[in-house]
Amino acid sequence: MFGVPKYSAALEQIRQERNVEGLFNHNLVAVDNERKVATFATGADGKTVEREFDLLHVVPPQVAPDFVKQSPLGASSTASSSPRLCLSRRLETSTDSSPLVRS
Repeated sequence: MFGVPKYSAALEQIRQERNVEGLFNHNLVAVDNERKVATFATGADGKTVEREFDLLHVVPPQVAPDFVKQSPLGASSTASSSPRLCLSRRLETSTDSSPLVRS
């Protein structure tokens, strides 16, 4: 989930404790806010999946520019560059039924 193992383990533990679904290597291609459905591409084969959501948090792919990737700084990096996503079907901290995210 995160390029630094110490933080990755802590974030993964919190994600599991809070019952948040983590979808990795999924690229967001569409959001239907009225239906609260997000559509993701799951690979090069063109397949997509839909997921309902209450709260949608998407992190785009993180890739360094070529001049950094080809430098000693880039070559020493062990961080992952795959997209990350967390979906929550339940907002435990919400005190009313109003949507927290609007289009």
